[in-house]
Amino acid sequence: MKKIDTILSGALLTCGALAHAAAPLPGLAAKASELAALPDGGWLSVDKQGLHLLDAAGKERARLKLRAKHLDLRPQGNGAVAVVMDANAEQVVPVLVDFQAGALTARKPFPAPPFGIETACLYRDAQQIDHLFVVGKDGQAEQWLMDGEQRLLVRKLALPPHTKHCRADDAARQLLINEDKVGLWAYNAEAEGVPERKLLKRGAESERKGEVVVRPWPAPAAGGGMTTASGAGATAGRG
Repeated sequence: MKKIDTILSGALLTCGALAHAAAPLPGLAAKASELAALPDGGWLSVDKQGLHLLDAAGKERARLKLRAKHLDLRPQGNGAVAVVMDANAEQVVPVLVDFQAGALTARKPFPAPPFGIETACLYRDAQQIDHLFVVGKDGQAEQWLMDGEQRLLVRKLALPPHTKHCRADDAARQLLINEDKVGLWAYNAEAEGVPERKLLKRGAESERKGEVVVRPWPAPAAGGGMTTASGAGATAGRG
């Protein structure tokens, strides 16, 4: 049985916790390298064939064919906005997820950064605008604003080299960085904030090979969270 690590949601990453699930994953979810649990019981999964939208039984409803890595998502309308890295193009691609229609729609990608991407993650600010953090192997990083089709570079950052994971805690307005063999760092995630950091936990472990990274459905930030809309095609415009 494959072990599952549930890591990098805001609360779990803040306390450095790892939760292990004993139950086997259903269907195609069992073959995933990364998973995101959805509120309808389904999954977003990443494997060598692309990004998949799965139902609760692990059956495929939709697929985007790309060599995907670094899955993250936020609630949006009757679905979600997700991001994955296209490893061939070295670009991060936003994807609209429609639960009811069972559809995945790729949107305008972010420009390729001037460095190799090691990890990427989403952050939703107090105005409910989504940002993307892109982190390079040498510690170079960029923060981008994403509003509709707009992609705006808002700042560049210097982060620890060899960073394997990043995650944003929307409620705390923090970018959480796992520096291998050092610990878990919290940075100010606000684009206009002071780039200060603090060490939350020493000796945070990097991801172990052969284990699936599972992203829980993001907990709502203050004043935010998942919204619902009635009527056909009622989805938020952002993303």
